[in-house]
Amino acid sequence: MKKILLIAGLVLLVACEVSVDDGGRDDGRTRVPTDPEELVVWDAVYDGEYKFPEGFYTEPQTTGTTVNYLGDNGDWNFYKLRHTDSREQARAWWHSMMEGNPDKPTLLGEDETDKHFEFVSITKYGHVTRWRFHKSSYFIATGNVFFHAIRPEWYQPYTIGIYGGELEQEAVKDIVELLWFFEPCGEIMSTEFNESAESFTYTITSAVLGYGDWGTHDQIRVVKNTVTLNKATRELRSTGCALLQTIQGKYHPNAFE
Repeated sequence: MKKILLIAGLVLLVACEVSVDDGGRDDGRTRVPTDPEELVVWDAVYDGEYKFPEGFYTEPQTTGTTVNYLGDNGDWNFYKLRHTDSREQARAWWHSMMEGNPDKPTLLGEDETDKHFEFVSITKYGHVTRWRFHKSSYFIATGNVFFHAIRPEWYQPYTIGIYGGELEQEAVKDIVELLWFFEPCGEIMSTEFNESAESFTYTITSAVLGYGDWGTHDQIRVVKNTVTLNKATRELRSTGCALLQTIQGKYHPNAFE
């Protein structure tokens, strides 16, 4: 599991990905798949470490360091994620959000890219946090990205946000992968990127582990999420969430077994 922490806004992560003891591949009631394709999915969710495909967007993993995008409630929350093109405004928001913080963070420095403003602080315990605000000119978030991956049957298309970056393949992949990286939903099994005259389309197929209660099995769902960027409107939308397959996972015996 990656060491970057997402403090309070990742309730969805708990729903989509649950840590499971991977000791033993068959406990008598667990049935390990014999189909090679299903076995690849099984191993992906139970190997104990989240992995990204080669070349996928990631952040450097540094012990004792957190990256946190700030929303109206002070954490990663797509519905209320703050954005600005003013460094002064971003700095003022940071100072306001740190007031009353029990960890008493001290500002170490500031940074700026074409995508965000960043404020680096250290707590009295020595923990470093890189606090970020998206630039409005890059991305304005309006909704969670892969919310329906755990319940595709509830899915309806919706707008994720407005993208202001470059209209070329690597840049568009970058914003979608950044959003997945900070709010992942399952182990990535495959990705597919397509471009037409009107839009870019990025599809991520993932294996989503639903943790079973005592006396029940886990359920592994293979889900295909599709994100589309309209070149004319710059609207980034979730345009598809399909359940491809369900695989029975590990069994969790109850106290009387």
